[in-house]
Amino acid sequence: MAGVSKTTVSLVLNEKSRANRISPDTEKRICDIVRKTGYLPNKVARGFRLNRSQTIGLVVPDLINPFFSELNYALEQRARQNGYQLLISCSEDDRDIEQAVVNNLLSYSIEGLIVASILNEEQLLKKTYSRKIPIVFVDREIALKNVSSVSSDNYQGAFDAVQILCSEGVREVAYIGGMPGLSTNRNRLNGYAKALQANRLPVNPQMILQENYRPADGYNMIKKIHGIQGRFPESIFTFAFTVLEGVLQFVKETCGSIPPSLKIATFDDHPLLDYIPNKTISVKQDCVELARNAFVLFEKAKQGHSRARHIRVKPTLIVRR
Repeated sequence: MAGVSKTTVSLVLNEKSRANRISPDTEKRICDIVRKTGYLPNKVARGFRLNRSQTIGLVVPDLINPFFSELNYALEQRARQNGYQLLISCSEDDRDIEQAVVNNLLSYSIEGLIVASILNEEQLLKKTYSRKIPIVFVDREIALKNVSSVSSDNYQGAFDAVQILCSEGVREVAYIGGMPGLSTNRNRLNGYAKALQANRLPVNPQMILQENYRPADGYNMIKKIHGIQGRFPESIFTFAFTVLEGVLQFVKETCGSIPPSLKIATFDDHPLLDYIPNKTISVKQDCVELARNAFVLFEKAKQGHSRARHIRVKPTLIVRR
């Protein structure tokens, strides 16, 4: 249709007109025909030919959780800026599902993986993750010598939030936590405990519960504390905003409204916290910076850097009321 060879068309479509001295008129003629016909290059075939798919697999545990939704968005933007398409899968924090979705992504000849993994170090050393492609762990810290990770500074964020509660004069802070095996929960719990100790407050095991990070889990955990104590704690620190949702639901069902005296701190931030009358401290994670560092680590791994780096991104405290 354009009266040129297939090679010329290919060079134009791959943005190599100038390098191959293809005239602007010829380039325009080809591009006009491409637009009129709605032609789309077969990137799968091109990737197979060049051994480069320009796709990266992303595995996260939850697509509904506001934090992971924001992180997915930041990673997708960063991928697009770097010329990659992100293929997103959800593991539901299930080991078997994670293994399955990773294997499925690998079958698409992805160039790398970014994973918020539920697996431990021993499980990660198995053959699923032994392929010769760059891997970066995000959100969860994994102690592997040859795989880098980026996460928020969970310890410091929790410490700082609980420190503010203690500075308000509270003598009791309940920890409503996430999954015990996760580094995020472990580090936030450590920060919580260290802040109590720094203020000479007891770390009461009856005030520490760890299950999962969904609203139903927050509901069940605060219900257990209320049942054991016969009352609500003076203040609470929740592992995530999703946990806080469930906590506040049970408090409201029990009291009719949220008691003004209840002081609240939580990891993650959400606009709805603006409408809670109580004093709240939220730990906002920097998803843009997490995504930026994830791609820096990905590029280094792609270039053959075998030494792992484990980056912690500083979160921001937001105090309301």
